[in-house]
Amino acid sequence: MGRAYCDPSRCLRAAKGIGLRGHVSVWSGRRRAGFADRHRQSPQPWVEFRPTVGQPLAARGPMEELFMREPQSANDREHSRLYMAAMAMIGMGLSSIEFISGTMIPITMRHFFDSRFMISIIIDLNRLFGFVVQPYVATRGDTVRTRFGRRRPFFFLGFPVTVLFMLLIGLSPRIFAHPLSALSLIVLVKLFILNVVMQAFQDVSCGTEGPLYAETFPQKILGHASSFRPIAANLVQLVMLLGAMRLADKDEFYPYVCSAALATVAFLVIVFIIREKSEAAPAGKQEAPYSILKHARMLIDNMDYLKVAIVGAVGLAMPAAFGLFLSLFGKETLHLTPKQYGQSIWVGPALALFAAVPAGLLVDRVGAKYVMAAGFFTQMIAAIAIVFFVHDARGLMIVSGINTFGGLLHGVAITPLVFLFAKEGERGKVFGLIQFVRAAAAFVISPLIGLIADATKGYRAGYGICVALAVIGIIAALATRNVGNQEQGARQARG
Repeated sequence: MGRAYCDPSRCLRAAKGIGLRGHVSVWSGRRRAGFADRHRQSPQPWVEFRPTVGQPLAARGPMEELFMREPQSANDREHSRLYMAAMAMIGMGLSSIEFISGTMIPITMRHFFDSRFMISIIIDLNRLFGFVVQPYVATRGDTVRTRFGRRRPFFFLGFPVTVLFMLLIGLSPRIFAHPLSALSLIVLVKLFILNVVMQAFQDVSCGTEGPLYAETFPQKILGHASSFRPIAANLVQLVMLLGAMRLADKDEFYPYVCSAALATVAFLVIVFIIREKSEAAPAGKQEAPYSILKHARMLIDNMDYLKVAIVGAVGLAMPAAFGLFLSLFGKETLHLTPKQYGQSIWVGPALALFAAVPAGLLVDRVGAKYVMAAGFFTQMIAAIAIVFFVHDARGLMIVSGINTFGGLLHGVAITPLVFLFAKEGERGKVFGLIQFVRAAAAFVISPLIGLIADATKGYRAGYGICVALAVIGIIAALATRNVGNQEQGARQARG
């Protein structure tokens, strides 16, 4: 008798394919109490095979793989949807901070700056530290060994400092109560420092999240696992849009408080729930000094990395360009209050809640490149629409829904695509490399859109940049391979 802890249909097809005859029973650990008691750690269905008399149980080839496997260990959580949801809570905290960066900080900085270009520079500080801090943090995580793991200590530093300085930015109109004409150089320097520190430590956490996903979940289910993150992120969007932005009509500091509360919940999940696989420190290995130039040279040495970097760059530049002045577009062009603005763009996050898991499963089935290209095409349609057709809150609602759906598609696909070609032990280095290019692209795009907004005295023309970015993203995504180093090695071993 043999048992397989795998998809039952796959087991039955393999048994039929090699001519194995006998009685097959399919059981689920959730329904059969005896099995659940003995193997609580395995949430998967299992197949039991009893060969007929004279028919030996195959111990080689496909059946060895299927029927001689042991159930997962108690510490192996890679297939648990609850653990996928817990990991997504990290994204919930980061998304709440990103909401403040993209929506509230432009409104807050409007108290101090009349120039849209200066506001874009403030927001662009996030991109600056994205291609400085994130590559360093991701690469160092490959070699760091502590009793808390390789990645979690960076969260312990990043989250608390980010939340503290985010709250100080929210309080800045009270702390620096100056009209625009009376702003001193000292006040401007203080505002820059607050934003610099907040964005730098936010990138400490952002540079850690991606490698942690790749080291927690196997490549074959990474799309599914990644799909839980946009669910959490869009729940945050709904909470902030329909709750916090209503309160912003009374006081603009309320959204900052809501974001800080959500980030604190995420931090507690990291401390008490998230665990990393235990690994011994490499014996006698001398850690080389970090060199950003040597890191960037990987793009020249590996064309797969270069293609994925271009795709990732467009994937970050698109939301940066689309969302940079969206709140000011709603406020100044469409004359919406913060409450009305929140009610206008809630459709996108609500739609993403239902589409996230199917999108993740689609990535695992057809490949990340096609889902990524579809996401860019959808966002291109949204950018064209906002230039020509959005004149009221209803139009903004429709366009934001289309844009959010497109962003969901390439947001779910980017993590599996990045780590498709990463070798074990270099995941942080590869992730950092991609983040370097992504943040550099967004860093260049944001001031350009700010200059266009100042030159045209409006915000619509800047969305032409989004259309051009989407075209580049579609071409680059379709140019990448669908089979990475790991899968190629597995196919060669089977062949």
